[in-house]
Amino acid sequence: MDSHRLEADATPRGFADRGIAVPFTTPLITQARVRADTDRSLELVLPNLSGGKGRYILPWRSVTRALTLTVHDRALSDSLSPEAIRSPEGLRALAMRIAAKGLAGPRAAEHANEALARDHDHEVVANFLLVVRLLHLINRSSADLMVDGLDNPESRRRGRAAMAEAAGELGLPAVAVYDRVEALSRQIAPLGLPDAPEPGRLRNLAGDLSRFAVGVRSWCGQSRLEIAQLGLAAAEVATATASLVEGAIAALDRRLHDIEPLIRGDGAATTALVAGLERLQHLLDGWDYLVALWAGVADKAPEDRQNVITDLYRLAPILPLSESGPDAARRPFNLSAVQRRWVRANEDWRSSRLDYDQVRRIEAVKAQMR
Repeated sequence: MDSHRLEADATPRGFADRGIAVPFTTPLITQARVRADTDRSLELVLPNLSGGKGRYILPWRSVTRALTLTVHDRALSDSLSPEAIRSPEGLRALAMRIAAKGLAGPRAAEHANEALARDHDHEVVANFLLVVRLLHLINRSSADLMVDGLDNPESRRRGRAAMAEAAGELGLPAVAVYDRVEALSRQIAPLGLPDAPEPGRLRNLAGDLSRFAVGVRSWCGQSRLEIAQLGLAAAEVATATASLVEGAIAALDRRLHDIEPLIRGDGAATTALVAGLERLQHLLDGWDYLVALWAGVADKAPEDRQNVITDLYRLAPILPLSESGPDAARRPFNLSAVQRRWVRANEDWRSSRLDYDQVRRIEAVKAQMR
């Protein structure tokens, strides 16, 4: 691989420096992070392949030349751009659309189509609940908003009529209220409103992350194996992240409690909400894979759990300094031997040979993710 460089400190300064986890199925770069450099080219961020400290930064074009990528990853790489990796949600939507074509296997395609359908449902529910809140602002009943489900022509017609009524009461143009409710629905759908009948995906993942941290810590705390120290370190990062996520969701719920400033187009309120949602996405970025990986061995033999511990440690998203400070949730364990075994076990990257058994295991984990 050409033009790579080694950064001695693996702790990112911020989320942009950390990059976004990409759901590759090629073993060597599974969940590797991609970021944009100063000239808007893409860079891949990998652990130090020689087994030492730090992380390797590689131009994405050199990675695609040097590695044999799976068909799924080739299609995904062709779609990557600085715009595509601007947010974890944007990249997730792109990856789901590619997986839905069946390029990562039939189970992943089925899962992706189901996930895209759920995303749509969450957006419809968010839209409905926002209209309900609008009517409450003007002291109107919302009892007759829904007819035979939320996503049908009559329910949508009644929703638009209710928004027009609310716009008139608030002294706002109806089209502006329509646009702002639609935009808000898209933005908050991954989180969902706290009174939604079903939690949004990010709320679910927040709970999963807390339980993951407890489960990994409990199992590793009872193990006498040296490798258990890796799991404890990963659990420490998960615990610190889960605490920040809990605070971020509470702050967003407070902002969403009173939607009038958002409907009126208050710039400060809108900017703060968008920034809070993006921060939450970045905090949770990459954890869905690890949660699914651990859940996949929950009822398996102890050796199966041991086999995933190194991946939990290696892939645990290190909190950037902008979130954690210089000493929080750092991972001091020496990874040298672990990383050497990982490179040999996944792919001989010098000869570009893929381990297809490992590819299938990765695809199976991804098919279980929310």
